[in-house]
Amino acid sequence: MATIDDLSEPLLAKIFSSLGPKDCFVASCVQRSWKLIAGNDSLWLDRCEKTWSVTEMEDHQRNNMPSFMATFHRWDKEVGKYGALAGRAHIAWRMIERFCQQHHPTMLRTLRPGASEEDLDEVEKTVNHPLPESFRLLYRFHDGQTFDGSMSLLHGLFGWFGVYDALHCTAMLPIAFVAKAYVSYGDRALAFFGGDTISSRNRQNESWGISLRARNICVDVKTGFVHVMSFRRMQPAVYKPGGGGIMEWFEAYADALDTGYFKLAEEAGHGAAGISLIPRRPPGQVSMITRGVRVSVSVIFLPDDPLMSGRRYTFAYSIRFELLSEDEQREAWPPSAGLFYPLSSVQLRSRHWVIRNAASQVEHVVNGEAVIGEYPHLTFGEPSFEYQSCTHQEEPEGFMEGHFRFVEGSLAQPTGPEFDVHCPKFKLYVPDYIF
Repeated sequence: MATIDDLSEPLLAKIFSSLGPKDCFVASCVQRSWKLIAGNDSLWLDRCEKTWSVTEMEDHQRNNMPSFMATFHRWDKEVGKYGALAGRAHIAWRMIERFCQQHHPTMLRTLRPGASEEDLDEVEKTVNHPLPESFRLLYRFHDGQTFDGSMSLLHGLFGWFGVYDALHCTAMLPIAFVAKAYVSYGDRALAFFGGDTISSRNRQNESWGISLRARNICVDVKTGFVHVMSFRRMQPAVYKPGGGGIMEWFEAYADALDTGYFKLAEEAGHGAAGISLIPRRPPGQVSMITRGVRVSVSVIFLPDDPLMSGRRYTFAYSIRFELLSEDEQREAWPPSAGLFYPLSSVQLRSRHWVIRNAASQVEHVVNGEAVIGEYPHLTFGEPSFEYQSCTHQEEPEGFMEGHFRFVEGSLAQPTGPEFDVHCPKFKLYVPDYIF
């Protein structure tokens, strides 16, 4: 009569794979042959991948582990109580770490080791309120950022943008700072997740922290919803029906980095690079080429702009001018334009904007010399020119389009006729996520 000892190793392995982790571990203690089968790394790799999307022998802090069985048990011990949320947090954090490793190792070094459960329990005692599970979990992987004298303000994990002279950059705050900055705001209880500073593009402010004049990311610990707060004004950071929590917001930000929606950019006044919140691909950016000059437009919604009052919605837009190479100009040259000849340099003279509401009705027409007081001179082979400006709308949606008058050569020494470089129609809208 056949017994369980007569079962083949492949069949036993299939049986063990159908058991839960604890039952599988118990079975491995029955006899030596079962221990070898139940402890097979391929079985535990499969469990690690299905449970937490883990494919390497590392714990959640990237410490090396001797086997996938040990890896599974460490993950289960450290973050197992969070269930499927732990896998989501792991994927999002690995996207961000991969982006930093590839593009900004200095920023990666600012990420602190994860907070312990005991650290988070102490914060809950301090604020006298339980923290949302997602909020706790994100801090289990990294306890915010640390900054010393060698770090630039642009190294904030949640990116930077500049409008006119003001420069915003947001860092992930350590949990100890979160406990100190916990505040009540109306019927909400706010834990700050990202701390910002407003600094000048012409002078650096070497301190991070929370200011009601700065742009901060905070979480309502009662609902788990995430908000943008500054200038004593709070707006939802997830503009979707029903709102959204910090995990959803964090995943969307990680995806924006992973897909190239946001990229690294340098701010000349600070001599350093950081994650720019200016979108670099559709739907946040559109572009058009006219006679070898490419115009690219990106839009940022500013929910916390101090000028926004009542029903007014504020949008920042970034315009980039680039003179293409001769080969690129030839490729983009329309047949209807006649005989091709390359442009070696051009200079902007004026701008023309048409601003429309959601129904495409014209609300404003703007004509003026230069852009932000400058007449950019584009020369083949030289860097592009980019500037930022703002517009206000009474509605949460609208459109802008227009053109820029350029002259061949320069304004002082024209080498050909003036011509209009068209700016594509672009949408002013409130996106699903505000970063």
